[in-house]
Amino acid sequence: MIKVSDKFSISRTKYNWELHEWVKAKDRDGNPKLRKYTSYYPTLEKTCKEIIDRTMGKCDSLEQIIELLSDAGSILEKTIMERHDVEKDA
Repeated sequence: MIKVSDKFSISRTKYNWELHEWVKAKDRDGNPKLRKYTSYYPTLEKTCKEIIDRTMGKCDSLEQIIELLSDAGSILEKTIMERHDVEKDA
């Protein structure tokens, strides 16, 4: 699973890409918990576009959009490099 942010993560199955959105919720007793909502996409590109659409819709300015895109790019780059190092060592 690739953690994109505190709110989103991505995983791959044999047949599709899964986008997991983590939402703060409460259990039956009123205690806080995280709830996971999963949606499915045929390609990584469509999965990433969905993250962008969901996230950018909450921005109030172009500066916020640029900051979010920069943060997402940095996270993905870090994850790819970490995985590349793991595969290289194996």
